[in-house]
Amino acid sequence: MQDTAYFARKANLTHTMDLSLHKNPSKNGGRHKEYEFWSRVPKDLIKEVFSVYRLDFEMFGYSLTGYLESIGLGDKGVTDQPPLTSDSSCR
Repeated sequence: MQDTAYFARKANLTHTMDLSLHKNPSKNGGRHKEYEFWSRVPKDLIKEVFSVYRLDFEMFGYSLTGYLESIGLGDKGVTDQPPLTSDSSCR
């Protein structure tokens, strides 16, 4: 938001923009909404969605576990690690 306001002042555009529309009235309002949404999603469905986007998470260095912890759902029991299968055992 600060970058937008700075640019608008420098470009003399403040008369055409309402910069207050972009301010979030609550610091944690977004996280609360994310918590409300993901807390209703079953654990198995979260795992399924994550498996579809696993490569994106790895490519950009995201962590599903870290994200869930940041919104207060660390106890959901979902991790970034794929489930162990009989093929992945050490011999």
